[in-house]
Amino acid sequence: LVARRAPRARPAEAIARPPDRAALLPAPPAPAPPLARREPMIGYLATPAVAWSEEHERSAAAIEAVCERSAWELLDIVWERENGRPHERPELSYACERIARGQARGLVVSDLQRLSGSEREMGAFMAFFRDADATLVGLDIDLDTSTPGGRYFADRLIAQIEGETARGYGA
Repeated sequence: LVARRAPRARPAEAIARPPDRAALLPAPPAPAPPLARREPMIGYLATPAVAWSEEHERSAAAIEAVCERSAWELLDIVWERENGRPHERPELSYACERIARGQARGLVVSDLQRLSGSEREMGAFMAFFRDADATLVGLDIDLDTSTPGGRYFADRLIAQIEGETARGYGA
C-alpha cells in the first residue's frame, strides 16, 4: 500500500500549473507477493546414503522449521537416494507432479545441489517452477523463488540456459 499525504490547500490566487508528467504515468506494477500463509508445500531430501540417518533427521527438521516459520503447510517430506538424473527419481517426479496439478505450491529442499547435477538441469527446474507459478526453496543457499532476489536468481539461470540452447550448446 502506498500512503499519500493530503495536498496542502492552495491560496485562491495560485496560478494553475500543468500536471507533473511523472504523476500522469501509470504506477509501476506491485511486486508479486510471497506465498500466502498456509500454502501447501512438499519437502524433498536426496542423499547418497541408502538408509535413513541422523543427516536425514537434521535435514527433515530444517525443512519442517522453515515451513513453520513461513506459515506454510508441509504436506509431506519425500526422500530418496541420490541416484541418477532428476527425471529418473520417482520421489522427485511425484513431488513435481503434485505441484503441476496444483496440489502443492512449492518444494523445499535441504540441499539444492542434490536436486540436479548441472546448471542446465537446475535451469530446467527453475523454468518448471516459474511456469507452474510455484516456489522452489533451497535451504543450503537460502534461495526462495517467491522473493524478488530468488526470482532474479532463477530468471538469470533460465536466461543463461535458454541462451545456450539458442546458440546450439548443450542440445
